[in-house]
Amino acid sequence: MSTAVNKNNIDTSISLPRKLSKSDKTRAQVLQAAIDCIYEDGFNAAHTNRIAERANVSWGVLQYHFGDKSALLQAVLDSIFAKYTQALQDTNLASVTLEQSIEQLIDTIWTLLSKPDYRVSMAILHNAGRGDSAIIDGRKIIEMWSVEIGKLWNTLFNDRDKQPENSNTAKRLMFATIRGLADELNPESHNSKKGIHKELTALRDTLIYLVKP
Repeated sequence: MSTAVNKNNIDTSISLPRKLSKSDKTRAQVLQAAIDCIYEDGFNAAHTNRIAERANVSWGVLQYHFGDKSALLQAVLDSIFAKYTQALQDTNLASVTLEQSIEQLIDTIWTLLSKPDYRVSMAILHNAGRGDSAIIDGRKIIEMWSVEIGKLWNTLFNDRDKQPENSNTAKRLMFATIRGLADELNPESHNSKKGIHKELTALRDTLIYLVKP
């Protein structure tokens, strides 16, 4: 099973439509600058002044479009997960066999979660989306993920008599395992990539064992 990040050609960067107003273009630039700063410098070092500088706008322009940092972080999360959700909705599990469909689904989710944007989203949720003092709505994002993953998982069984009894267990195992691997991924380590290939293959075999009639 291939674990290449670009196998499914899924682009999770902030894309710009062909025709954008100046305001929309500025917003997109700031969002991408925020993602780049958090990924490269870390959450705590990604100050709004640094993000504005990276986007080549003034701090006043950033404030005009997003208000404060919490609103900017929420907008970053919304943009990342909207793109991810669209990628999941566009995925066609057209493989003939259940085994092939499970492998394709694992590859699709791994492609998304192994990208820098996923690390940025997790950094935001970890630092600003927990507890009573949370400044962004992390629960909404997690619920959106759960719904879309569930929809895609259910398509595996649309043309079959019924979902196997272990379907929900397998679905939770798949998402938790891939998230765990993405959190631990070291892009510079070849050994890590080889290990991930083996673990994703083992995950595939386990899911097939759980759901195969």
